[in-house]
Amino acid sequence: MPYFLASENLLLDRAVRLCGQEADHILLSRRAKVGEQIKVQGPDGKRFIASITDLKKHEVVVVPKEEVAVPPEPDTKTILYQSVVAGGTIDVVLQKATELGAAEVVLFNSQFTATRLLADKFQAKLPRWQKILWEAAKQSERAHPPALRYLPDIGGIAADAATLDKLFVFDVTGQPLPAISYQLQTVGAVIGPEGGLSTDELKLLSALPNSQIVKLGLTLLKADTAAIAALATCQFKNLK
Repeated sequence: MPYFLASENLLLDRAVRLCGQEADHILLSRRAKVGEQIKVQGPDGKRFIASITDLKKHEVVVVPKEEVAVPPEPDTKTILYQSVVAGGTIDVVLQKATELGAAEVVLFNSQFTATRLLADKFQAKLPRWQKILWEAAKQSERAHPPALRYLPDIGGIAADAATLDKLFVFDVTGQPLPAISYQLQTVGAVIGPEGGLSTDELKLLSALPNSQIVKLGLTLLKADTAAIAALATCQFKNLK
């Protein structure tokens, strides 16, 4: 793990205790020893190289020795609107969306969603999903994971679109992606379920003034593959 989380803000040469899951990971998975240096980050997002000074059961004591730079967030704020899919697929999407720099992931129910996600179920699953997001953020050295939000249906995306520079709706019926032009500040990427978005949903989104129906290629992609490809495209191309 590139860095570990402290429950309090860090100061140079002031000892701090890492407990719980973070300590267990250092002790059991990392098998760290006294004198070893690791990266530790506090709630304020500041990250330090810290020396391990003491090891106990479920507790690691470290002393920050040097503040280190935190990789910047992407210039383009990308929001992934991901239709609800099978649980394991959602886990993969959350991991990869974090690695690819998404600012936010929004889960929504599409007309063709096989098993709909209700608000209470989302709240019940939220702690586990947030844990997945944080683990992916630490692994990819992001200071914070994407925000995670829920919409009961696609109508909420239409309301969100007013705050975006561009909304790309990825569907096999769309046109090829536009040529590189200039950097957008806020971009939304909509990914449907395995069965795709319905005709009515595409009609609703295509009517928005800043939306565009686009396709990623000639082949039909699974939802998690489409999400990865769409985010990579939005982050690493300047789309008009």
